[in-house]
Amino acid sequence: MNRIITFVVSLLTLVWLDYIWLWVVIQSKIQKRLGPLMREWILYGPALAFYVLYTWAIVYFAILPAVQQNSRRLAVLNWAILWFTAYMTYDMTNRATLKWRPVEMVARDIVWWSLVTAVVAGVGFWVMNKGVV
Repeated sequence: MNRIITFVVSLLTLVWLDYIWLWVVIQSKIQKRLGPLMREWILYGPALAFYVLYTWAIVYFAILPAVQQNSRRLAVLNWAILWFTAYMTYDMTNRATLKWRPVEMVARDIVWWSLVTAVVAGVGFWVMNKGVV
């Protein structure tokens, strides 16, 4: 049960942080750069699949091993590897293949998602390790 609640809290943290980023902080920049490429309506299925799978990866690869060894350092190391693998692959592939992926957008995305992944891993580690539930 603790793992399920850790997953749900981590998922809600991820979605909340991404909502703030996409709709409050950077919406005008995204619209300016990608406006003609954007859909009129969001496809919620792929978005939900991303959030669920990325949260699962954070819980499985970062939070659970860190809690099992009671090591925040391991949580940090594991989320860093996870983030690096996921977002560097995504951003560098886009930078290499797409004309519309400028360097500042890549850099901003990498910094933002490193922060988001760290916060989600930290919140999940705290929830599971402290037995908040």
